[in-house]
Amino acid sequence: MSRQITMSSVAIGAALVFTAVVGVAGSTAATGQPRASAGAAWSYEGATGPENWGRLDPSYAACVDGSVQSPIDIVGATGKAIANPRVAYENSQVIVENNGHTVQANALPGSSITVNGVTSQLLQMHFHAPAENMIAGLRAPVDVHFVHKAADGKLTVIGVMLKVGSRRNAGWQPMVRVLRLSNIHTASEASEATTTFDWAAMLPKDRRSYRFAGSLTTPGCTEGVSWIVMKQPVLLSAAQIAAFTGAYDNNARPVQPINGRPITLDSSS
Repeated sequence: MSRQITMSSVAIGAALVFTAVVGVAGSTAATGQPRASAGAAWSYEGATGPENWGRLDPSYAACVDGSVQSPIDIVGATGKAIANPRVAYENSQVIVENNGHTVQANALPGSSITVNGVTSQLLQMHFHAPAENMIAGLRAPVDVHFVHKAADGKLTVIGVMLKVGSRRNAGWQPMVRVLRLSNIHTASEASEATTTFDWAAMLPKDRRSYRFAGSLTTPGCTEGVSWIVMKQPVLLSAAQIAAFTGAYDNNARPVQPINGRPITLDSSS
């Protein structure tokens, strides 16, 4: 069943296939997690769905007027030898919440990535089902966005595609257990749980990626985001994937026009 809850904008929608987004300035809540613009209620269907976001609130204008919007169908990438993101993730406790648009895991301080010499702290991870970004017309059942923030306020979001494999993925099992909790299926003050993640175990071993300029994928669709979308998906069992889609199965913005923007594929080993 699709669980869509129309409520005030509370989530950043950087896509959660394993997609990485680098470099958008964003507002920060008291918890240190970036949030989408605080404006009119929005959803993923009907009168408040993606086709109408730009008309719901003046602060959502980029959703309809922007020129480098996300997500996209990644095609026509140019190969280039560029350094993989340097990942320094720690095992840590996380607080997982259902915010009405996705289920989000908020990280404690201490984990970071470094891209092009800039270090950004991991803030949170969330997911979209089906995946928001596509690769050559193919869409994964789920994508996950790891959201980071640099000292200058710019955001780096790493996005990873989750696909069905033949066995259970131990690295993702803590998130799956939380997704199966009854209170996480409802967006309310009680929709919160605590667990521990081995954050590094949730990423693909192959860190080669697609990189391109884009935007947040939820209102207000702020541009200035640099995306890093991991080429290699992470495989979970069918039952694990079902835990994600059982919570949300229709929280993905449709793909947006590329409008001639360059897309780079890391061709290094």
